[in-house]
Amino acid sequence: MRDLIRKYDASSASQAESGHMNSEARSYAQPVYQSNFGQMNGQGDVMQCQLTAEGQAYIDRVKTPGVWGGHPEAHAMAVASGLKTSIYRAEGDGDGAQLKHVHDIGKGDDEHAGLSLLWTGNHYQVLRGGADMHNQPLAGKIMHDPGKVGDCLYEAMFYLKRRGGGGDGSELSQKLRDEHSYRSTVSNAMRSTAAGYMPHGLANFLGHADVEEAASKSKKKSPLAAFDKDNGGIEAGMALSALSHDYSPAEHYIVGDKKGPVLHSRKTGEKVQSVNDYFRKLECLSRADKKVREALLDHLASDPSYMKEPPKEKDHGPLPGFDYDQTAEPKIQVPSGEKDFSGEAGGKTVAEAVDEAIKGLDLTGSASFAHSRHDFQPTGGTHQNLQIQLGGSKLSYRRGEGDTSSTLVLISHELFDKYKGHPKFADIVREAHRRSFKNRTRVEIKEKRTIRKALKAAKGNLVFMIYPLQSILGKRKNGLT
Repeated sequence: MRDLIRKYDASSASQAESGHMNSEARSYAQPVYQSNFGQMNGQGDVMQCQLTAEGQAYIDRVKTPGVWGGHPEAHAMAVASGLKTSIYRAEGDGDGAQLKHVHDIGKGDDEHAGLSLLWTGNHYQVLRGGADMHNQPLAGKIMHDPGKVGDCLYEAMFYLKRRGGGGDGSELSQKLRDEHSYRSTVSNAMRSTAAGYMPHGLANFLGHADVEEAASKSKKKSPLAAFDKDNGGIEAGMALSALSHDYSPAEHYIVGDKKGPVLHSRKTGEKVQSVNDYFRKLECLSRADKKVREALLDHLASDPSYMKEPPKEKDHGPLPGFDYDQTAEPKIQVPSGEKDFSGEAGGKTVAEAVDEAIKGLDLTGSASFAHSRHDFQPTGGTHQNLQIQLGGSKLSYRRGEGDTSSTLVLISHELFDKYKGHPKFADIVREAHRRSFKNRTRVEIKEKRTIRKALKAAKGNLVFMIYPLQSILGKRKNGLT
């Protein structure tokens, strides 16, 4: 099928360990929602396809400090912040350089906010001015120049989201230059936002492109291996979002024939729509380079979401037992009294909102529900920091004021990465959130120590075996098995 699609398209298409951030930094970390770049169903709910291993790997890279971000991540953060802005590049050198419009990004009521991004090809800076700067001189327009440590995009988007912090922006610029831990905290918060708002379909596509590029050894790369996300990533995301919205993978599959890839109904098996014809009609691809569509078709040829017979799920085997270490946590469940939650949420109680987020949590990233959300909080420590927060898609409730946290669950990065792909591990995390909410505690999930593990850790030394064995044999069983 892959060769068939490539052949057709080439001929027919000419185209914290602590668990809490400081209050100031926390107010900048937007709650993270999953979104398909604005593509929703009739009820306003997000249409998400399944995240593949390649897509998850891409999301993990977005979250990793020091890994460069691009235009798709910028768009995701702008959408998350509810603003619209522009990306420019500079043409020419020195005082004669002129700005050239590259992209509008984001959506919402906050039009441009008076600031934009400058993209140099390997660095992002913040510009004074919005959508009307095409062909204007660059001189005197750079407002903030982020540090060049791989986090420049995320720092720039944070600065833009804060509107420069007020005034001429110099105070916030100085703070970001001088306080490295602060810069790291807010950059990581923006990374979490970008990862949470990145549509699964686009993450799968970009992750697949990275794998193809790494595997390509020939000088002439495939359309997908040669794809440049900064020159088509936003259009690709919109196209995939539209496709999954109009022809969901749950109800359709793709099979290639002599005229190219065709969508079929899973229920009847009948042909429904030519993918080429569908992409040709999309406004988001009307001005895009033909290479964008070629890369999309290349990806869809092996996208497991649209396969007629989805690949069999990996047998993950049984989960080990887990313990829930609980510590009293006075920083959660502390309402300010400024707003009555039930009154703001149409009669829904805090317990009902928390239960809504617990039942719907997704271990691939943060998720928003009607009146609550499940957040992956940024942390520079050794543990994942998971929280149920009040407020959601239908309610802005004391956002960022530090009194919305209802649960706090910690798990080491090592343990989380080891089991996050197991289909039953989400139940372990749900149970931890329930205990945290019921007992108002910080809950750390730990793998149970077995006698075999204790013996292995002791390395045959009887003296060092005594305490681990006492601990295991005398420990109350409070984990799921």
